[in-house]
Amino acid sequence: MSTVDKSRYNDVARVVAIAVMLVAAAIRIWIYFENRNLILDEANIARNISERGFLELLKPLDYQQYAPPLFLWITKLNTMLFGMGEYVLRIYPLFCGIGAIWVLYKVLRKLIPAEAIWLPLSMFGFSYMLIRYASEVKQYMPDAFIALLLIFFALNIDIRKVKPGSFFLYWVLIGSLAIWSSMPSVFVLSGVGGYYFLHSIGSGKRVLFLILPAIAVVWMLQFGIYYFSVLQEQAGSEYLQNYHKIHFLFATPWAQSEWNHNYYAFNSLVYKFIGMRPHVIDVSEILMVLSLLWMLISNRALLVLLLMPILTLGFAASIEQFSVMPRVALFSMPILIIIITYSFGQLHRLRTRKAKPILVLAGLFVIVSNVWQTMEFRPFKYEEITEGMTFLKEKNVQGNAISVYHSTVPAFIYYTTIHPDKGNWESIKNADFLSWQTNYDSLGWFMGNVWSSRIPLGFLYTNFQEFEIEKRNGGIAKSLDLVDKLDKPYVKAYIYIKPEE
Repeated sequence: MSTVDKSRYNDVARVVAIAVMLVAAAIRIWIYFENRNLILDEANIARNISERGFLELLKPLDYQQYAPPLFLWITKLNTMLFGMGEYVLRIYPLFCGIGAIWVLYKVLRKLIPAEAIWLPLSMFGFSYMLIRYASEVKQYMPDAFIALLLIFFALNIDIRKVKPGSFFLYWVLIGSLAIWSSMPSVFVLSGVGGYYFLHSIGSGKRVLFLILPAIAVVWMLQFGIYYFSVLQEQAGSEYLQNYHKIHFLFATPWAQSEWNHNYYAFNSLVYKFIGMRPHVIDVSEILMVLSLLWMLISNRALLVLLLMPILTLGFAASIEQFSVMPRVALFSMPILIIIITYSFGQLHRLRTRKAKPILVLAGLFVIVSNVWQTMEFRPFKYEEITEGMTFLKEKNVQGNAISVYHSTVPAFIYYTTIHPDKGNWESIKNADFLSWQTNYDSLGWFMGNVWSSRIPLGFLYTNFQEFEIEKRNGGIAKSLDLVDKLDKPYVKAYIYIKPEE
């Protein structure tokens, strides 16, 4: 290929990459403006932000929640300026979701040929999980954005060219902001430290061997303060330990079942991140192994930069201090995408024309799977509580006659006491909140046999599993007569009356 042809080819590749980025950003904005209801965890984050000042947000959160201080402060400031609506609460994750696309592109330009960038950009841009969490009031998308920023800075701040004092200041500042903005940033910083250590070995500058440990000490001191003042209480919470138990790893697996658990727990990251179609995992894993071998042979510093965050994530999961649940480990998704597609890019450098169509087809196969998975999750509705609240209100069910399922309570509180339109729900805000221990059989018997009135009785459910609702609602139906219902996958509302005597 001539120099002119190659230049034109690269120009086309850049246009394709820009088109992918614009479409990916547009999808995120579109989903953001669909303005779905807050779900349980989002509502509980909103409650903490509404109820606390900036200093109080440095303390462990209420309602079994965790979020890093700078994430909370940014969101708190936004709500003080623009109110407690869904759009305001979700604007920071949206900016991170869009910004991450651009930062990934800049990272890829450093690592693989322009003609191969379309694959990792598409995998990232059209991923169901990355689209969803770009408009959710949780720290998962900022985690991914900050992980990419750290890798970007590592690739662009050359320890061999920057003055030692400037290098020290750069990374003290960058690392400090990252630690207080994103808990899993410490995993990425371990890779950054290893990356610079390998580069400094051949530099001949002894001062670098003093600077790197000094920076690491500053990072560790800050993370130690952060961990013991905020994280330790939350990480040790019995509720969270039980909730994430299946997503922890065995530190010393002996039995075959323990090895299988570790394998499938890690593999679920690739499975969730890349796509669920047949053989996509196989293609991705083959590319991943090729990439790791390629980096081991030709770029060990890059191998350390990308692999250390995954290894330290695994270590933290093995001591039950972090979970490999896909949404919690979302920060690792762009790193895994880079690892998987690194070999795809290197294979493009080979001068074998017959191989390129095969590579393109393999890449398209992965992308189609990714897009297909995203379409399967449309529409992105999970806990549309306001549909159930509207249904009960329009049926003239009074607030004191409504029972709210325990997992529905946080969102109900948000919409009736915090949301800018809370006045819409004045007539039903005094509903009864049920606990997870409520015996629905006994509750139904009491309503059917003790209450004297035959007023409509409403039951509102979100964040449920079908079998659980069948059991709980079945207990109510033993003693009351069902007269109306709203039955959707993401919200259920039932109206009963006491049987005639």
